[in-house]
Amino acid sequence: MGSSLPVYCQIKQTVKGWILNKESIPGERILSENDLADQFEVSRLTINQVISQLSQEGFLVSKKGKGTSVSGQKNLINNFCMEFTGFMDDLFYQISKSKTKSVKLMRMRTPKLMRDKFKLDEEDEEIMQI
Repeated sequence: MGSSLPVYCQIKQTVKGWILNKESIPGERILSENDLADQFEVSRLTINQVISQLSQEGFLVSKKGKGTSVSGQKNLINNFCMEFTGFMDDLFYQISKSKTKSVKLMRMRTPKLMRDKFKLDEEDEEIMQI
């Protein structure tokens, strides 16, 4: 594959390309995990990660005992085709879906129970509470 991207990202982009370029049409089954692993010369675990992520993004649908097929959500696929074209776009999309939390940092005197539990010296008078 010859890129600095992780292998699963490269495979994910390839499979997504098949879908966006209509090489795989909605409802069509894709190759099995074993066949994809053989084709890309990677482990089945790597392929499982790719399929899982593409399923979460709505490109693929996996059904136990039936295999994995291309999603029939044409609007989703068309929107992705217009809006996202490369790895950086995917990265920014993932970041935009991220959530943040504020935390409070506070210095406090180390309680005796904690000093004993963590075997801290008497001179370790303060700890940081997060």
